Amino acid sequence: MRPFLLTLGLMLLRTQVHAAPVMTRFNPTIHGFKFVNTFVDDEVDSFDTRKSGFCAGMSFNMLDYFKSGKKIPNQWWTPARGTPLERQILDRHKTANFRAIGRMAELEFNPGGERDKEFYGWGIADRIPELRAFIDKGEPIPIILRGAGNGHHEVLAIGYDMGAYRGDKKGAVADFTIFVCDPNYPGEVTKIKPDPSRNIFVYSGGTAGLSNAKWLTWFCDTNYSFKDPGDMPTYDFVNDNKVGGLLLSFDTGSDDLRGGKDGGNSYIDINVKTTAGPTITFPRASLGSRWLSDVNQSVFVPLRRKLDKGSIESVEIVHHTEGGLSPDNWTMKSLNVQEVGKSLSGEVFVNSILRHGQHRFDGNARTLTVRSTVAPSPDKTRTIFCTFRTDGDDLRGGSDNVNLVARFSDGTLQRFDNVNQGIQWKNNSINTVKLELDRARNPDEISGLDLSVGRKGILLTDNWTMGVFTAEYVQQGVNHPLALWGQHRFTGSSFDIGIPCQTRFAADKSQLLHLMFNTGGDDLRGGNDNLKVKVTLKSGRTEVFPYVNQGVQWNNNSRSDVTLLLSAAIKRDEIASVELEIDRGGDNWSMANVEVWLRLKNENVRIIRNEAFRFTGDSPRLILRP
Repeated sequence: MRPFLLTLGLMLLRTQVHAAPVMTRFNPTIHGFKFVNTFVDDEVDSFDTRKSGFCAGMSFNMLDYFKSGKKIPNQWWTPARGTPLERQILDRHKTANFRAIGRMAELEFNPGGERDKEFYGWGIADRIPELRAFIDKGEPIPIILRGAGNGHHEVLAIGYDMGAYRGDKKGAVADFTIFVCDPNYPGEVTKIKPDPSRNIFVYSGGTAGLSNAKWLTWFCDTNYSFKDPGDMPTYDFVNDNKVGGLLLSFDTGSDDLRGGKDGGNSYIDINVKTTAGPTITFPRASLGSRWLSDVNQSVFVPLRRKLDKGSIESVEIVHHTEGGLSPDNWTMKSLNVQEVGKSLSGEVFVNSILRHGQHRFDGNARTLTVRSTVAPSPDKTRTIFCTFRTDGDDLRGGSDNVNLVARFSDGTLQRFDNVNQGIQWKNNSINTVKLELDRARNPDEISGLDLSVGRKGILLTDNWTMGVFTAEYVQQGVNHPLALWGQHRFTGSSFDIGIPCQTRFAADKSQLLHLMFNTGGDDLRGGNDNLKVKVTLKSGRTEVFPYVNQGVQWNNNSRSDVTLLLSAAIKRDEIASVELEIDRGGDNWSMANVEVWLRLKNENVRIIRNEAFRFTGDSPRLILRP
């Protein structure tokens, strides 16, 4: 009996043993890139196909630096197209993709998902010994993740944990963990784990765990081979509280900077004017590269002569276009200029000093000068940034453009015609424009902003759904709220709107209520199915706002903003209730949540938040109370 009990005890002990995690020396905060994998390129294949992400190239290149013992570049911005580091990562990405074709082809034959369970089984059993063989020797290894409806991905495996799992598809399968450095989540040790209930692999914990990425299986990319990485610039600033460089972040809009494509030669120069000497010139800052539409490019400009903070007066962007079948035009969606250096205590500082919204570089405007947003007097402003979110119906551009009029308390006006410069604002896009006032003004002088769509003498021929409008004024380099308005549908019969500025209200009273709706899995159809809002005050006064969605559909899983202009200003504690009611033409609506805010002069105060509610024929009304 005693030998049997001893054997049984040992068996039970064995089943409860949890193996310790096995990790390599690779530390993502030290050996990984510091920037997020936001690359977008059309050079990955020979067909000029636009592709997003250089995950394989970054994984290969991180391992190259680790094996070489060289310090990995420490820049935190994604390398601009054409820079040495971007070219190096792209080269490694092409190599990785080409070498993986054979093994990926094996996973492509999966009619109707009938092999999903087979692929998952490989990941929880067959592939594990190969991974352990590398990690047990202290060698990180790239692994390829085969997507389950969300594309493929490549990461660098740096460790594993078997837990109580024995690698036999039985028992504690969920204990198995692969530790990776993921180019999409720099500086993190990301965990990938099996989900036995769904036969897939998922991220676990951390930032990656918030994503919905799912993987059918994975395998070690044993086609990796070492390539000595180049000696790239490092950005180790001196602790002198001086500006050592400028970081310019360009967002391109719907029309690309052509670069050398199609036989042309298009590029930009950057000229920096300072208070401390001659203009600093950086020719061909775009390196003659093509900057694709709707993609960000960040250009770092090192300064040979260090500057004091705040000594940049202006930055001039000069667009050159030569050769090609026709001159190149370029739509810059926005520009943000930051000064970079190190404080006396050794902390890197990154201060935004210049901003600009949309600008169209064409035959009429090849040069843009962006001046400091700091007004001569600290209590005044001369710069306003206006941001427009387009919802389900675009602004066509051409003859249908946005015009803005700033109204001032002294009765004067300043017009800003065609702020979108004739450019289309696509569905679900966000566009920012910069307005320069004719003189520096106290923010309280700006009483309203009037928006209209069309062209002088021409009726509006297009309809446009503006989802939300925000305006901010800049004071001593800091942005402050100026105005906000929710959804408005511009049509031939409703082509303008007057928006009051928050600066006209008192610190504790306002006429502006702003409602933010999140729609769940069943839309508000619009048309005959619309939302009515009734505001009741504790005094008994009521105000009714019918048709607040203006007949516009609020799509599944979307956010919609509505601004209500009350007949008189109120304090935050004067609201008794806000009633929501749908005029039901046969539709139901799932509201995920709603928030009601009172927009005061210097702050926005949330009065009500309510969670999910389903509007139906039996329940068409919801009363919200503070």
